[in-house]
Amino acid sequence: MVRDNAELTEHLKAMQEMARHSTDLAEDLKAAQAQIARDNVNFTEMLKASQEQIARLAASEQRQRPKTLASSPLPIPSTARKPVPTPPQVRLQTQYPTHLQPKQQ
Repeated sequence: MVRDNAELTEHLKAMQEMARHSTDLAEDLKAAQAQIARDNVNFTEMLKASQEQIARLAASEQRQRPKTLASSPLPIPSTARKPVPTPPQVRLQTQYPTHLQPKQQ
């Protein structure tokens, strides 16, 4: 019976250690999730600022373009493709190995 109690005590200690480890892991996970949430907020703000900057630059370029370029349409290239010439047919000559060639008469 003493042996059973010793085994139960060891088992209890192992379970307590596992519970502490699980608690530590859960706390680490919560901290990591909080950091990810903060990073997402920062990245979202940076993305929004970049998009606003791009919009301002695009608007600035539109204002700075000469009016003559904006009013004269550019020629549209033809979308039809020229046919590609097909290469002439190549006739293959089959050479038989000398010991399989038909005998010439």
